[in-house]
Amino acid sequence: MCFAKGKADPAVKSFHLGNDRLEPVKTADYLGLTWQTNARWDAHFEKILTSARKRSGIITSVIVRNGPSPTAIRLLCDALIRSKIAYGMPVWSPSSLARSHKLDVAITDPFRRSLGLPKSACIESLLTEMRALPTRYYNKLAAITTTRRAELLTPDHPTHEIITAQRLVREPTTRRKPIAQKAEQFSRNLRLESPKPKRDSRHVKKALMREHRVEWHRSGVSRLLADLTTGLHLPLYLKHDPAQIARIRARLRFDRANLQESISRRSSESKQTSCLHCGQTDTLDHLLFECPQLATARLLMHKKAQTAGLSISPDLARRWILSDLEQIDKHLHITALQISGNFIAAINNIRRL
Repeated sequence: MCFAKGKADPAVKSFHLGNDRLEPVKTADYLGLTWQTNARWDAHFEKILTSARKRSGIITSVIVRNGPSPTAIRLLCDALIRSKIAYGMPVWSPSSLARSHKLDVAITDPFRRSLGLPKSACIESLLTEMRALPTRYYNKLAAITTTRRAELLTPDHPTHEIITAQRLVREPTTRRKPIAQKAEQFSRNLRLESPKPKRDSRHVKKALMREHRVEWHRSGVSRLLADLTTGLHLPLYLKHDPAQIARIRARLRFDRANLQESISRRSSESKQTSCLHCGQTDTLDHLLFECPQLATARLLMHKKAQTAGLSISPDLARRWILSDLEQIDKHLHITALQISGNFIAAINNIRRL
């Protein structure tokens, strides 16, 4: 194999093994990566995408009505798909945002299906809900952590010497900067401190998650979910809700429930915005606090909430019903999930969400 920038095949001297001539090849697998003569990663990307989609399908095939839980699916996606994609970074990375998006779809598809969400659910919002980084951020994570680990080695270690030499490279590069220089730029943007011997990768990952969270908020997608999402911890409903309740709650959080006003915003075909029972505009607040069809279930929820010490004012109740528990005492979190879970299950029994 001979690396060259031009489109034409370079003149390569013949090599022989005994009496057999070694034929030049366009691609070769080495250390788990597929290398190309033009120094691109097209063949490796196709191999990784095929493998990621296959693993995504296998995980999806185990999802049934009552399980596994979204947290179990999330762990499988991380262990079987994300690890496959991230292997070899920062040496390799997808060459475009479109390719990164295809890999993100493979990572999130089992999680999306475990929550009963349609394909129209935003991929960036799904990544945020499962507290995972997009593929384009894993290259940053790998570059920073690799460089910071090298800095903690002794000066005579070969890896430390390579990283130090890369920092001294001054040739102008626009597309492929040395790993150490990329890591230095990423670290400045994140305002990271000096590397620490313990838990440094976790510290870097949290910084990247905060950066992605800011980017996601600025994009303006999934506004209801963005309003409900605060910390970096996994939403509590994913851990404690039964699978069927978690699906209903997720559809409400992602604005993908069977509400006429929501459907009319998402579809050009539907113009109906009124509740089929009472004729009022069929919004989330109407569903939770106003529709007379749900008065009995709502009254029972109010009684249980008042007994537990939970606020039933619409602004606060909407938050803990949708599993935003930041504004209530920690000892009430599980109680709030149980009360709200029973409430939305009762709603779903009366009208399918």
